[in-house]
Amino acid sequence: MPRMSPELLLSSHSYLNPLADRELDLRGYQIPAIENLGVTKDSLDTIDLTDNSIRSLINFPKMSRLKHLYLSNNPLSFVSPKLPEALPNLSSLVLSNCKLNNFSQLVGILKAFTRLEFLVLADNPVAAHKLYRDWCIFNCLKLRVLDFKRVKDKERKTSRELFYDPMTKGPTGLAAALSIVESVEGETTTGGEEESTIQLGSKPKIEPGQAGRTLTAPERERIKRAIEQATSVEEVRRLKRMLEQGFIPRDDPKNLAPSLAPTSVIDP
Repeated sequence: MPRMSPELLLSSHSYLNPLADRELDLRGYQIPAIENLGVTKDSLDTIDLTDNSIRSLINFPKMSRLKHLYLSNNPLSFVSPKLPEALPNLSSLVLSNCKLNNFSQLVGILKAFTRLEFLVLADNPVAAHKLYRDWCIFNCLKLRVLDFKRVKDKERKTSRELFYDPMTKGPTGLAAALSIVESVEGETTTGGEEESTIQLGSKPKIEPGQAGRTLTAPERERIKRAIEQATSVEEVRRLKRMLEQGFIPRDDPKNLAPSLAPTSVIDP
């Protein structure tokens, strides 16, 4: 596999595309990692890295000019949280047919792209999430096209109803639960037990069974299963109402009746 060496970057085909943007064509080289892009001296509008072997989207220098980045058909599984800082004017990002599976982390990073209008994540594990499209639309405020489908005003309205509470001017119980479930998944304390990273500053710890407490690991898992197995928008809305009222769904995914012990979900 050839490295992304300075020689390769400077000798690869660079041209003005039909949009009059300066594009660097690096398709199909089987490049294993991104490196040495500093030699381009921020002279590019578009970089095409389709059909390579890139596993991590890292090592980008500050490239204020870059607007379009294409990485379809790569075994990509990690996106650096520093990417939005390195590419502040990115408006198009195409990551179809990769291996992205950390839904919450990815959306959190995409949210930091303040100019992102065109996004493709089709054929990634994250795209199978029940609330994938709604959550992306809600978090990426300027998004106009997602997976080659125009974002409609109706979709914006639906996502806002699901995830924004006009009364508190903050996230709904569903948005908070989704953030908690995804952000703490797989995290452990030094003792080996899962623990939520959502804290209430210097307030004393609240024990299970008390109002306003944090979620236990089994409760987070039950919420996650309920979200993933919801088959309609109405079921999602019912789950949203339950969480806002402080109830956790029962273990049976087909039964969205609340458990007998209510609890208040803490917003992140």
